[in-house]
Amino acid sequence: MRTALDIATVFTLDRISLPGMTFPTLLQLSQKLYYYDMQITNQRSYLEAYLYFVLYNFPTRERLRHDICLVPDLIAAIDKWRLAFSKNYPKSGLPETSRKRRETTLFFLGNGQPLHDIVFIDTHEMIKLYSVHENWQSLDIRQRLRMHTGVLGEGGNEVTLNISGPKGNALPLKIPTAYPIKSRNMFQKKINFYIGFSFCGPKAFGMSSDEHQNDTVTRFSFEPPVTQRNWKSQMTLKQMIDALKGILCELGKTKLDPSRRVGLERERDDISKVMRKLIDG
Repeated sequence: MRTALDIATVFTLDRISLPGMTFPTLLQLSQKLYYYDMQITNQRSYLEAYLYFVLYNFPTRERLRHDICLVPDLIAAIDKWRLAFSKNYPKSGLPETSRKRRETTLFFLGNGQPLHDIVFIDTHEMIKLYSVHENWQSLDIRQRLRMHTGVLGEGGNEVTLNISGPKGNALPLKIPTAYPIKSRNMFQKKINFYIGFSFCGPKAFGMSSDEHQNDTVTRFSFEPPVTQRNWKSQMTLKQMIDALKGILCELGKTKLDPSRRVGLERERDDISKVMRKLIDG
């Protein structure tokens, strides 16, 4: 199930349709993977199970007509996700390890219909977005990412938003900010922001308000993923996804030279290992 979701998500990001790849199908797969992982005890949790479950079940206006999970179940999954991440990486909260590769944000909730409302942002794009706060307010980002509204907590490290599920029940959800907001004038005020997902859970990005569009935020250096000392270590995550997509397409051909197939399978495995190192840190 996890492999199927990996492949389907890669193709979805590039707007490539596969037979039977519909939002209800991916939704069902994400739920099966999550509830299966919940049955496993005394083992290292698969963070992908939480990532896909929350990513595909997070309510939007367009998703409410689908069989997404109830809001209490979503909030419970996010809480379990954070606990699982802390259990897998007990040192993740320390300052020197707070921005490891496993915490690199991979996906954002975007605008559009289900199956087209997940946005991948390349590592180099993330560097630019982290470096200059105003980049989050650009027309391109506003068109691609779905804007949410919530209240910024005291200290600028957390936002609270109300989310409504398929039954109309609205509950508050607290999401940490990806970086602290320094302007005290924004504390306890309504703000706009985007929601991104890494392997440590959802985070709020691009926090702003109508009155404080140009407020500055704390800057920090963003570390691009580095995996192993070969040519694949120089690839961005998007390049790895694109390469994997091309390999999978070619492997799907019925008439393929056996030696070529072996080489492609080796490349597929190599890239998968690099991506796994990126995920596990």
